[in-house]
Amino acid sequence: MSDLKPDSSEILYRELVENLKDVIYSVDSGGKITYLSPSIKFIGGYEPSELIGKRFVSLVRKDDQARLMKEFGKYVSGYTEPTDIVARPIVKSGRIVWVRISVQPIRDENGFKGIRGVISDITRIKLAEKALRESEERYRAVWENSPVGICLTDRDGIYQYVNPAYCEIYGYAQDELVGRPFYEAISNDSGGKLIRESHNRIFESGDPIPLRETEFIRHNGKRVWIEYKADFVRKNGIPVYLVSMNVDVSERKRAEMAFKASEEKYRLLLENAVESIISVEESGKIFLVNMTAAKYLGGNPDDFIGRTIRDIFPKKTADTRMKAINQAIKQSSAIIREEAIEIKGKKSWFKTRIQPVFDYQTGLKVAQIISLDITEDKKKSQRTNSRVKLLENLRNSDSLEQCLQYACDTIHDSMFFKRSVLILRDTDGETIDHGQFGADIETVRKVESCIGFDENNNRFDEPIMKISRSFVVAPSSSRDHGVPEQEIDDPPMPNLDNQWRQGYSFRTPMIGERNKTIGWLWADSPCDDKIPSKETIIHIEEIVNIVTQHIRELRGRMRLKDERRTLENTNVTLKEVMATVEEEKKELRERIIEDVDTIIMPILEKIISEDGTLNPTYFDLLRKNLEALTGESGGSRRNIAKLTSREVEICELIKNGSTNKEIADILSISVGTVKKHREAIRKKLGLKYKSINLTTYLQSA
Repeated sequence: MSDLKPDSSEILYRELVENLKDVIYSVDSGGKITYLSPSIKFIGGYEPSELIGKRFVSLVRKDDQARLMKEFGKYVSGYTEPTDIVARPIVKSGRIVWVRISVQPIRDENGFKGIRGVISDITRIKLAEKALRESEERYRAVWENSPVGICLTDRDGIYQYVNPAYCEIYGYAQDELVGRPFYEAISNDSGGKLIRESHNRIFESGDPIPLRETEFIRHNGKRVWIEYKADFVRKNGIPVYLVSMNVDVSERKRAEMAFKASEEKYRLLLENAVESIISVEESGKIFLVNMTAAKYLGGNPDDFIGRTIRDIFPKKTADTRMKAINQAIKQSSAIIREEAIEIKGKKSWFKTRIQPVFDYQTGLKVAQIISLDITEDKKKSQRTNSRVKLLENLRNSDSLEQCLQYACDTIHDSMFFKRSVLILRDTDGETIDHGQFGADIETVRKVESCIGFDENNNRFDEPIMKISRSFVVAPSSSRDHGVPEQEIDDPPMPNLDNQWRQGYSFRTPMIGERNKTIGWLWADSPCDDKIPSKETIIHIEEIVNIVTQHIRELRGRMRLKDERRTLENTNVTLKEVMATVEEEKKELRERIIEDVDTIIMPILEKIISEDGTLNPTYFDLLRKNLEALTGESGGSRRNIAKLTSREVEICELIKNGSTNKEIADILSISVGTVKKHREAIRKKLGLKYKSINLTTYLQSA
């Protein structure tokens, strides 16, 4: 919020008030003084703060008190016309001072609120009147030197005398006025007809003219405001001359008009300001609230006037504000701060300026609290920061549960929902893992049971809104409210007021590979008590998408890790198999060599007779021994030698009792490929059309 600078008219008004010789005052309905302008020290010798809060009647001499109370009583009783009262105030110096008090009643729809007006020092006028009564010569001396404009007119209105001050006020020289009718010289009435008739009536009545005020155009064309009163010089009780005393009050009048204009501008500023404005006393008592502030507080301005900060804010917020108010007043400088305030359960962010201000009515310093709602800006900033934090957390996460938890934390930190559950499921619909914020285990279990879906994501209980792939689901009682089930592109919602109602829940799916649903986010209790906007839902979906993508990557890494571990185990198994094969081959070679040395070679030595012929007996023995040799070690061994290395691997796994599926998983091939290898093995081993179990055969061989 930018610093607020006072309007130039307000500065002018203050300068006028502070330098004006007349005193501007206000009195409340109980007769206590609520404001005195600084010029009171020139009349009474007092500072305003010495008199604020005292009853006005106690500040005048006893002879005048009854008369003032009578006049005040008239206004309390309903009299509305402004008037003027002459009185003698009690001043510090003890001298006799005469003042004229202009009285303007203050009323509103509730009745009499007090009075305000101007106090003018008329001591000189009174002295002039007294001198006039005592001696004509003395009158003349006073008139000539009086700052009050004085004129003497006869029954026909012809000037008999004007003093220098009078000439200065009206802009004429003495010889331009004396001998002329006043209504020709200074009348604003064309031809002077009306003023002549009024003048005649005054002489006929013989009543003095009370203090009055009029606007006048001087000889040079300048507008001035004149305050005047008049009385008669009588001869034998008959009015002969009219003595009029005139004072130029243009300066004061401009101040009053500037004051009214400033008040009006200030009122309009308050009523139309987008900022929340509250003015408080040092005690925390509120005396001004604008419409914006009242709206935030949930009422009208009058609902909060007279209450305190502690009455309308939670204790923690009230304590913080009172501390800042007292600090600003004590150091006489503004305090600017950002603050989060919870009002009626809703948290909002404000940029606040607490400005100490001098109150001319009370003469005390007060604090003006000007706050601008920055909640939306704060939300955007916080959501951006939360998203960055989410990405950092996911980058360092190594478990599915952590990923799900980070998503729920981010939804809360982004000020979307106060409570959420994110469930990850397998292809059978069973829960793998979950994350939550603000939900107990019972709530998580209820969410697991209530969120169901088919492949088309169609299973819901009465959704009342669908944006993108997300839903707001109403309780079954929504039928009673006449809420239709429908899909819309953007709020407002079917319930018209867009308010989140008890029983509503928000749901959005986690979309995995091939557009399959692998989990659900469930949330309720939105931070702003509103049904989420399209922008909010899209933002939440982006959070879920980010987490879903990371879960897919994490599961892929976990699957690769498992496969690597399986492959490593398979390699160990194969090494063991190959070692066994090599050992068996070695044993086979050794047995063959032994059989040849012990059986075959001796027979070969005897198979040829001494005459060089073939000995049939030893030949037949050689044949039988060779058949026995191949039958024992390897008709089967010879057939096994026909197998490929892959078929040998499979044979060893079959020999160990592995199923087709287990073999496929170990060798990372399909079950169909394993079956084809089994058929080839049976054929090479000569078992194709025999009812011999391959596992049993391999184990025996």
